[in-house]
Amino acid sequence: MIRTLATTGTEEKINADFEFKFTADSGSSTIIPIGKNWHTVGVQLSGGLDSALLLFLTAKTIKELKLNIKIQPITMFIPTKVKNIISTKSIVNKINEILDVDLINDVLLFDMPIEDAKDPIKKDQFFIDKVRKLTNDKKINFHFNGNTKNPPEEIRKSFINDDLRQKNRDCATSIYNSSHGASPHYGMNKQDIINLYKKNNLINDLAPLTISCDENIWEIHKTKSSVPCGSCWWCSEREWGFESNNVKDPAKTLTYQEYLDITNEDTQ
Repeated sequence: MIRTLATTGTEEKINADFEFKFTADSGSSTIIPIGKNWHTVGVQLSGGLDSALLLFLTAKTIKELKLNIKIQPITMFIPTKVKNIISTKSIVNKINEILDVDLINDVLLFDMPIEDAKDPIKKDQFFIDKVRKLTNDKKINFHFNGNTKNPPEEIRKSFINDDLRQKNRDCATSIYNSSHGASPHYGMNKQDIINLYKKNNLINDLAPLTISCDENIWEIHKTKSSVPCGSCWWCSEREWGFESNNVKDPAKTLTYQEYLDITNEDTQ
């Protein structure tokens, strides 16, 4: 396939043979590229709504096409961020259960150094370098991330620190970042993502395992606040996604002590 890259605006041959769409009521679609000769596709799994849905849709596509392709979830532990309330392993287990499949490998975890986590440029490069190495070493044939489009400007006016949003997500020209990588949700905003959760009956099963909060972990400890914080940009985006679909967010809000208890259990 020849497609335009979002990163350069140039046309390149993509290492995939087909594209499969999952369309929201708005008409926007998540587009899953698939290669008929792939052995493994890497999916970045943060523990948030977007990446969990992407992992589900990728597994669903592979199952329905009866392809012999494995999925390698890739997780980056970022020390400055709130640690996932429920581990990514729980998300993988739930998707395997829902789809009755055994095609998702164990989560591959990379620990990001604190100095990289504090610098946005180094942080992005850490992600790029790890995924590139997996591709170059032929551990994966292709990789997906769960990046989505930002909400419309009029919606974001009420969000805290909107100037700090990832501005490259305001509009996307292509889902493809390179010949071997894509952001399948790039035409979708959080309203669309929750709509696909509804369409795939995932609101009560998968959504409660996810967390979108991006509050700095030191701020959580300093203020002993609940988790998710409910006020950061990412929490506001998540709230809008559910409310715009007339759905209550099923994820539990934990007190600071409950968060500590779960975090301690998850590391034992």
